[in-house]
Amino acid sequence: FEFFEASAKDNINVKQTFERLVDIICEKMSESLDAADPAVTGAKQGPQLTEQPAAPHQDCAC
Repeated sequence: FEFFEASAKDNINVKQTFERLVDIICEKMSESLDAADPAVTGAKQGPQLTEQPAAPHQDCAC
């Protein structure tokens, strides 16, 4: 745990504390999503940006 000393009344460390808490929350959410099973999160593995698109089929009338 981290300890934050802040005072809203005197406006001491309020912004810094808020920003640090947001950073911590984002880190924890990222860690949990990285560790989660895609079947649990509903995430699907899509095509990678480095992959070339499939060549169009020449045998259809589309």
